Amino acid sequence: MSSKEILILAIAILVAFGGYFLWKSTPEQQINKQIESLVEALEYRRVSLDNRENRHEILREILAETVSFEGSPPVPDGETGIDTIIKRLDSLHTMTTWVEIIETDRKILLKKATAQVRLDCVVKAAAGQQFKTEEKWVIVLDFEVIDDEWKIAHIDATSEGESAAAGL
Repeated sequence: MSSKEILILAIAILVAFGGYFLWKSTPEQQINKQIESLVEALEYRRVSLDNRENRHEILREILAETVSFEGSPPVPDGETGIDTIIKRLDSLHTMTTWVEIIETDRKILLKKATAQVRLDCVVKAAAGQQFKTEEKWVIVLDFEVIDDEWKIAHIDATSEGESAAAGL
């Protein structure tokens, strides 16, 4: 290879990496990353080598200090602080042997400093051999930019048996 070809190849690689990092920093990709982190924090498998502190840190990174909720039980109604959310998640994981969330569709509506994401998903859960459930849910997440980060400020989660959640 000539030095000119090597230079062109190096520039092409730099442009490709630059484009990738610019794409990764777009609001849509940042929001998608936050959603993946939320699902990771909510899912639970008792046999896994899980660390509650890691889940707590994830929730602190992706949720606003106070999150408003509405939806089908067991989703709480009203505003809840991050510490209460963490305690409820720990309680849920204490009562279950596993929780799995399978996303079937995602729609993002992005505005300047806010976004709304509608997730259609199947939530599977079990508490030992005696209790297993599988339900379809519509989850609408409202994001706001807080301290230059996309944070979840409102969650509307409705099971298929209830009326459809508002949203997209």
